[in-house]
Amino acid sequence: AYAKVARIAARKGQRFVVDTSGAALAVALAQGGCELVKPSLGELEHLVGRELKDPAEQNKEAMALVRRGAARMVAVTLGADGALLATEGGVLRVPAMDEAMHTSVGAGDAFLAAATLSLACGGSPANALDWGTAAGAPLLPAPARRGCGGPMWRRATSPCVHARRQDAIWINLSAK
Repeated sequence: AYAKVARIAARKGQRFVVDTSGAALAVALAQGGCELVKPSLGELEHLVGRELKDPAEQNKEAMALVRRGAARMVAVTLGADGALLATEGGVLRVPAMDEAMHTSVGAGDAFLAAATLSLACGGSPANALDWGTAAGAPLLPAPARRGCGGPMWRRATSPCVHARRQDAIWINLSAK
């Protein structure tokens, strides 16, 4: 089904983002033409058929997907080790945020939603990686979130600027 949707999107000049695993991921990547694919490290390892413990191996496999045209960008979530983003320009890596993780449920979905929003609003791949990392890491209940004060969290969430043209909230992730 993902491959069919990817073909339809390409035919209509639309960008297509994929977050799936197993056979569905393999088929979508074989079809190619995806804008962004977001496997976890475990999903990437399953796809290539081996463990990828070394960061250089992780980078190499993500770049291989980009180079063969499976996706324009490949974001791999690495859990406590952060995330990487492979593009035709190379691989960017960011560490995990220095915040207490209360649950990882939904972290990949939050990562992909924020990264996709950043790209849809004209953000660079580097900004998309920062947005995704910031959104996916501190999955805390609202009362607990008020107490978050780590430097990366503050960098990712302040200052916020309202972008009226897109009617969306922009988060300036390059602010220091």
